Amino acid sequence: KVSAIVDGGETQIGLESTVVKVVDEVPVILRPGKITPEDLEKVAGKVIVDNKVFEKVVENENVESPGMKYKHYAPETKCTLVYYENDLETAIDPDVFVSTNLFGFTPQIFEDADYYFKEFLRRMYNRLVKNVEFWETKRKSGDMFHYDTLPGDYAFEHGVGMDSGWDNSVRWDKNPDKLWAVDLNCFMVMTYRSMEYIASELSEDGSVWKSKAEKLSKDIEENLWNDKLGCYTERNYVTGEFSDVLSPASFMPLYIEVASQEHAMQAEKAAVEKFGYGMPTVSYDNPNYSRDYWRGPTWLNVAYFAAKGLKNYGFSDTADKIKQTILGWVENDGDKIHENYDSKTGEGLCAEYFSWSAVFVIEFILNF
Repeated sequence: KVSAIVDGGETQIGLESTVVKVVDEVPVILRPGKITPEDLEKVAGKVIVDNKVFEKVVENENVESPGMKYKHYAPETKCTLVYYENDLETAIDPDVFVSTNLFGFTPQIFEDADYYFKEFLRRMYNRLVKNVEFWETKRKSGDMFHYDTLPGDYAFEHGVGMDSGWDNSVRWDKNPDKLWAVDLNCFMVMTYRSMEYIASELSEDGSVWKSKAEKLSKDIEENLWNDKLGCYTERNYVTGEFSDVLSPASFMPLYIEVASQEHAMQAEKAAVEKFGYGMPTVSYDNPNYSRDYWRGPTWLNVAYFAAKGLKNYGFSDTADKIKQTILGWVENDGDKIHENYDSKTGEGLCAEYFSWSAVFVIEFILNF
C-alpha cells in the first residue's frame, strides 16, 4: 500500500528532469532539464556541464544519464489507449483461439484511434478467416463442433482436454472426441458474431457470418438441451446420447444469450441445486467429483461465464452469490490469486499467482 501521495499539480513544462552527478567537489550536469545551470550555481557555486550535452552521442558510446542517447520522453507524441471490453463479444486476436476459455474478449479502441483500429482489422481479417476455416474443417461433425486432438505424448483423453483448455475434466471421460461440446459451439457463435462485426467495420459483406451465428445458435438450443437433467450438456454426435455431466459449460448458452427463457429458468434451478454458489468444474453430485484440477475445484474463468450467463437472464440473486463466494475466497487468499480453489472450502490450489484468475477477478468487479 502507498502511505502517502504528494500532489504537485499539473506539470508546467514538458521537459525531462535535470540529471546532476555530485561525486567530486564540482557538480556535473549530465542531462539538461527544467533546473538550469544558473539555478544550480545559486546554491552550489561552480557547476560544470558535461561535454556530451553539446555533442551528438555516437553508437556504442557510453553515457552516464538516460535520455542522452535514445529518444526518452515525448510528451507531444500521440497516444492510443486500448482496453478490453466483453460486451462487444468481438474477438479479433487470433491468439485468443489458442485457449478457447477466452473466446469473445476484444479490444475496443478510443475514437481518436479509429484509423489504426481499422487498419489492424484489415490486416487481421484474412488470417481470422483461416482460423475459422480450421475449426470448420478440423473440429466439426455435421452441423456442430467438437474438440479433438492428434496422437501424442499424452493420453488421448488428455489431448482432447488440452484442446478445450479443460485438461482432465470429467467431461472427457467418455468418447471425448465424439462430443458436440456446449462451450465450443457457444464460442463459435461468438466468433461468427465477431467476424460479422469486423466485416462491417471494413465495409465488407458480413451476412454470411450473421447467418452462421444464427443457425448455430438454433442448433445449440435444439441439439444440446438435455431435458432429463434440465440443462445443456455435451452430446455424442454418433449415437445421439447425451452426456450426464453437468459443468459450468452447461450455462454457456445463457452467457451468449441463445437460451430460451424456459430453458434458462431450468438451468438456474440446476445451478442452485447442483452447484451451490461455489460453481465447481463438475456438479457436486457427480460421482467423479474431487479436488483434482478440473474435476471439481472452482476455476474463475468458467465460473464467471456461468454466473454472468445467469445474470443475463435476470437471476441476479444466484449470480451475485456466486460472485460474492468466489471473491470472498480471493480476499481470504492474502496477496495471492490461485489457479483454482477448493469449491467446498475455498482453499487456494495449484499455482499461487495465476494470470487469468486475476483477470476474472477484475471481470467480476467491473463487468458483472
